[in-house]
Amino acid sequence: MEAMWLSRNVWQPESPIDQLDVVIAGDTAFGENYQEKRAAQGQSNILTSHGYDHGFTLVDPLLREADLVIANLETPLTSRRSSPFEGQRPWLHYSDPTLAPRHLAAHNILAVMLANDHVFDFAEAGLTDTLKALDTRGITAIGAGANSNEAHAPLRVRATVGDGHESRDVRFSIFNAFNGGRRFRDELNVYADKNKPGLAGLQLGKLERQIARIKEANPSEFVIISPHWRGDYQWRSVKQAEAAVRLMDAGADLIVGTGSHMMQEVERFGGRWVFNGIGNFVLNSPGAYARKEVPPYSFVIRITATPHRTFLRAYPILSDNRRSDYQPTPVTVDQFEEIRQTLKARTNAPDAFSQELIPEHDNHGWHFKLELHPASDGDTTSPAEPAVVGAPERAGVPAEAPVLSQVDPAHLNSEILAFEARRRGMPVHWLAKNFFITQAGGAGLAYWITNTHRTGVAATMAAARKDVGRLLLADAGLPVADGRGFEPTLEEAARDYAMSLGDAVVKPVDGRKGRGITVGVHTPEEFQRAWRLASAEEPTAVLVERRFPGTDARFLVVGDRCVSVIKRVPPSVVGNGRDTVQQLIDNKNRSRARNPHASKYVIAVNPHRVDYIRQQGFDIDDVPPDGVVVELDLKASLSDGADSVDITDDVHPTFRTAAIQATLAFPGLDVAGVDIMAGDFASSADDANCVIIEMNSCPAIGAQHFPMVGQRRDVAAAVFDLHLKGDDAEKASHRPGPGAATLGAERWAGPDADAKPRAIDVEPGTYFDPSTHLIALELIRRGIGLTWINPSFFVADVDGARMGYWSTASHATGRAGVRAANRRDLSRAALATSDLPVAEGGVFRRHTGQAEAAELVNSLGASVVATTEVQGDHARVVPISSPAEFDEAWRTVAEATERVVVIYQQSAGATAEFLVVGSECLAAHADDGADLTERVDPGFRRVAEAAVAALPGLDVAKVIIESEDFTLPPAETTYVVGDVLGMPDISPYHFPVSGPARDVAGAIVDLHLSRLGDEGSMKPPNSLNGL
Repeated sequence: MEAMWLSRNVWQPESPIDQLDVVIAGDTAFGENYQEKRAAQGQSNILTSHGYDHGFTLVDPLLREADLVIANLETPLTSRRSSPFEGQRPWLHYSDPTLAPRHLAAHNILAVMLANDHVFDFAEAGLTDTLKALDTRGITAIGAGANSNEAHAPLRVRATVGDGHESRDVRFSIFNAFNGGRRFRDELNVYADKNKPGLAGLQLGKLERQIARIKEANPSEFVIISPHWRGDYQWRSVKQAEAAVRLMDAGADLIVGTGSHMMQEVERFGGRWVFNGIGNFVLNSPGAYARKEVPPYSFVIRITATPHRTFLRAYPILSDNRRSDYQPTPVTVDQFEEIRQTLKARTNAPDAFSQELIPEHDNHGWHFKLELHPASDGDTTSPAEPAVVGAPERAGVPAEAPVLSQVDPAHLNSEILAFEARRRGMPVHWLAKNFFITQAGGAGLAYWITNTHRTGVAATMAAARKDVGRLLLADAGLPVADGRGFEPTLEEAARDYAMSLGDAVVKPVDGRKGRGITVGVHTPEEFQRAWRLASAEEPTAVLVERRFPGTDARFLVVGDRCVSVIKRVPPSVVGNGRDTVQQLIDNKNRSRARNPHASKYVIAVNPHRVDYIRQQGFDIDDVPPDGVVVELDLKASLSDGADSVDITDDVHPTFRTAAIQATLAFPGLDVAGVDIMAGDFASSADDANCVIIEMNSCPAIGAQHFPMVGQRRDVAAAVFDLHLKGDDAEKASHRPGPGAATLGAERWAGPDADAKPRAIDVEPGTYFDPSTHLIALELIRRGIGLTWINPSFFVADVDGARMGYWSTASHATGRAGVRAANRRDLSRAALATSDLPVAEGGVFRRHTGQAEAAELVNSLGASVVATTEVQGDHARVVPISSPAEFDEAWRTVAEATERVVVIYQQSAGATAEFLVVGSECLAAHADDGADLTERVDPGFRRVAEAAVAALPGLDVAKVIIESEDFTLPPAETTYVVGDVLGMPDISPYHFPVSGPARDVAGAIVDLHLSRLGDEGSMKPPNSLNGL
């Protein structure tokens, strides 16, 4: 077949053809910049050892079978090595202007897309070189040009397809545009205008007008949009979804995105499909799939037009060069099934995905086959088609609550909350699989499972200790079971107490998810088993309580509202006269597997349950008669297989009030699960009818959204309603009161002007945390009464609101913020989203990331550190002075961590610690504890404040900054933000080695007192009397 370019951007065969095949390939670059760096480090240069054709070996047959191949060329073709963007961009791409286009054309790549984040790496001169090199080889380019008209012009494909009997004219218009954001527009100036070469920016209004003109002239012309997005190795963003909605509304027929380096979600809107990101093609960079924990796959898209129809085939390829030896590889059947399941779980239209994207196999490999219909064929929207996940509500297309296929059961709670954020049009940035941050009204919000930027750390620490929680509940006049805590060495005393109760519950005081709990202990033998089970959790103490007869329910409280009540029915099976007890359990587990929440919790059989089954006259291999119920346990924990039944509308209102009062007893708790045992939930919640079993400060919400029986409750919506009341943005701007930054002249002036404050006087050995007592001393000085719950934790009720302190973790310290601060992998990711400089490095899975980490260490050279993700006293930090020391350092750190190893390069400069309270930096200290506050440039205090703001929920934090010169403004010197530490010890600032003392405790109290009016959910609890 002879084909010709009728003009710069119009391609057409000279004569009719049987069918038209157009292939669209993802991010493509020969990667000379990467390979030359590998060679300089003593590693193999793929291009010199294997040649430029190496990457095409396994996909070349597909390319040669096509009439036209279009690839996203993500590199300039230039001999230049000096760029005006040196130091501004971490990677500057370049490729040989002679060899690269020669080998592109040799593999049938006759058109390239240039609207991306690297073609302009050498500015206008590099772009001009690229256009000239392509033109020399007869390769056309879209998405860039000598001016804006050229850059925004589409590639137009024209062909008459027919078999001698029937034929039709086929027309494709393919647009390419780059969404680079403000930096690429204002700082790097990459976009074309009427007199300047550059790239086509993603201007939705302009595209809408271009699509309209095409459809008006020829309604059957097929319009394809290929936007290039930033966001490496990430699933598609809300902005992508919103753009897709607008473009489909405007009449686009297909969207094929690039830029993600991985395949992204495949979604459906208006009967037309969006391939959000097709990932990499021949891209000779090492890649970061393992480090980013994303699937190592991409797509090659093939569009075929025959006389009768147009269809698409999406061929998945393995694009992780560390696994494919730099050769994109067709996937195996098992890999294809993995991809199918992943994409189906993430699409907004799972039913349509299963019905329309048909798995097939041909000589090029496994692929999805999809019939395509232009928008002019009519609206093919299915009535059941849900809104694009994460897109805002649109007229005629209501945003829906999560459906089973739209959430990941492994991280159900976080996925549900993220879905709700996207539904409201809020951006979601994942720092980890169960941790994301978002923004509203200029304020940051953070969510780690259901711990948020508003979840008071002091409350979570109290709730984590069942003995402490009992004290808070009892102090609030709420009913708790008779019970006592015993140290692990006091088994005999605990046994005697349990026997005196007659019917006991034994559980670790700091256990979670039902682990280590035994219900129904009557005999010494049963107690011995229960004690061993509880002790296996290595608890601080073991709690023995009188068992309260009744039914267990979880009350889900958000703020001062009880939004859901789930009755947790102990696991049981019903006989059918055919199956054994074990088979009935297996059958029930298969049923539970279809529920996103219950699927995580298999009903397991253990010795305790076998004994309980035998007490009912059955063995595990017996066949119960038809209709006979066999109970499997007395314990009703959802994580142990209990059934979830919604009873929100059936409980007496006093129970909901009791749950709210219990939550308010824990200062700063915004989302809580209150477990109540009751004889009758339809009757009043008095002492004789119920006890509060325990509090959960990070409650699962999957059972509320997906109960086994009953109505679903939208807890996620209630959480965001609470957090978006308008006060979060206001709280983010609170600053300590005037004069809070310095100590001495005002607050501590006295007979001895040089005297320093002392921690509160207590008997030796009765406390071990000076920060708690410095804050307590300040509250007492202001006439505020305290209630000590234990030597490190107290509460204070002030003007109708409750405060609580456990060291510097308070009712106002967001648990999600502290979680992010105390995990290096999370804090690095959060700081990067705020454009704060962090030490060069990476985060690697301990089981699979060693090779990639070694490569990074080789590239960084000297002064490298390997460390655990956890910071503070439990961190393991190993310096690596040379690459030869890497293996031993990796082993040492990997043995000390559960998840990841963090590698980063240490700065050669000095280190300083900045103490931030609220949004103000109060002090700076040197490594030796000397005060530097007045000697550092004020700009570094602003940097520290920005670092804390990047981790929503932190109210008191220490920021470690490394710099060559702290006396210069940050813009005039080199610096990086190191660690951000939540819950810092404030005593060094009250008692510095040298320099003035800083009244940090006073500033903290100022901050918290100023916020009390905003904390509507912090009213002190009342007694149950009179409910």
